[in-house]
Amino acid sequence: MNIFIYTLIFIVLGTRLVGIFDSSLDLDEMATAAWAMSSSVASTLKLLFNEWEGNSAGYPVFIHYWGQLNLTEWWLRIPSVLASMVLVGLFYFRHSRANHQLAVFIGSLFLVFNSLLFHYSQNARVFILYALFCYLSFLRAEKIKEEPSQRRHFLWLAISLAISFYLFHFSILYGIMILSFVFKHTYTHKQLKHFCYLIIFLAISYLPQAALLAHQISNGPRWIEPLSVSQVYDALMSLIHVQSLELTLFFMICASLGLWICIQKKNWDLLMWTFLPLVAVIVLSLIWRPLLVPRYLLPSVIGVALLITIGINSMKWSTPVMGLLACGILVMGLYRLNAYYLKAPSTDFKGVAKYLNLNRDLCSNHVITHPQLLVRWPFYLDQKFELRSWDEKQIQGPYWVINGAYPLPQESEAWFSKSQESTLVFFTHNAFAKCITAAL
Repeated sequence: MNIFIYTLIFIVLGTRLVGIFDSSLDLDEMATAAWAMSSSVASTLKLLFNEWEGNSAGYPVFIHYWGQLNLTEWWLRIPSVLASMVLVGLFYFRHSRANHQLAVFIGSLFLVFNSLLFHYSQNARVFILYALFCYLSFLRAEKIKEEPSQRRHFLWLAISLAISFYLFHFSILYGIMILSFVFKHTYTHKQLKHFCYLIIFLAISYLPQAALLAHQISNGPRWIEPLSVSQVYDALMSLIHVQSLELTLFFMICASLGLWICIQKKNWDLLMWTFLPLVAVIVLSLIWRPLLVPRYLLPSVIGVALLITIGINSMKWSTPVMGLLACGILVMGLYRLNAYYLKAPSTDFKGVAKYLNLNRDLCSNHVITHPQLLVRWPFYLDQKFELRSWDEKQIQGPYWVINGAYPLPQESEAWFSKSQESTLVFFTHNAFAKCITAAL
């Protein structure tokens, strides 16, 4: 290990730990909190069988046991922080052998400052872990290309792919890309027996989750917007975007150069792994149902970082020039993060719950909310509150109505009518609480 790895680890931890301790969990993170609070693994898995969910079983089960150790915001987010540290460090360690160290360091800085990866590395969700294990699978497939007769590479590939499949369903798309070029190289070197064993292992290991996948294919998730040109543009930009426009343009140029070099050298494996999942998602969204969500393609950000590294490495700049460039990127990237830290939470569940906890005696301990939030609000709300779905009819007042992020029902207009004027009302970022004094 050298000074570059220590520097990257310090930067990743320093930038990720800021803000994970006191900011409110967002809507998706509240689902993670519900898994952590559930009474058993069975009840955790039961939460995945609804029309709003598209998660695999592995992360909810992991977070259920993780939550038994502690149940705070920072504790739920720390696996993502640590996974991002491992991801950036591994990227530098693996690719600094074949490229100029400063070129790989700059590629690693892109991973540090990429907006999509940065956001989810502070988020109590699966996506950084999912990207990490997809990347580990890609690296192991690269080792199979170098040493196709070594069975241990197939074993580690089988394990990393199986874990990625249990972390998130979209890893199957990246797994198909990996398996396709592993097949090509094993066929060339007459090692198809190992490849067949790999496929059998993956098929058998996935059987326990097959029912969940079948249910979600048939029933959800239903919240994804229909495919549009702007969606495709946003997905492409999320793969290259950092907080600074200047840095985004610089990385775009470097990635384009790396792409051209890979085409010239026929490095189709990297290009397939990076871009074909995006193409597949677009095609499925056109012929089946909407599936395009930028965070689902997070592993492709790593592929773009490698293209950036290849592009910079090809420029043959002197070490002093690369050193100055790396320092400039680091300083500008850190400076631009200020804007990210100053952003308000997307949905302030914590603020709403704090307001109710302080004013419970002035209204009621009965609370109605969106049915999907019934298992999420208890992370913040006092246990004395009784939560009910607003789908229930003839609820007698007084009671609190609270919501965050989800659409309101048709009868919600009555909550804000003149007959329901109340001093006990609280609006915050994408969430609210109001005391309803009479039955509706």
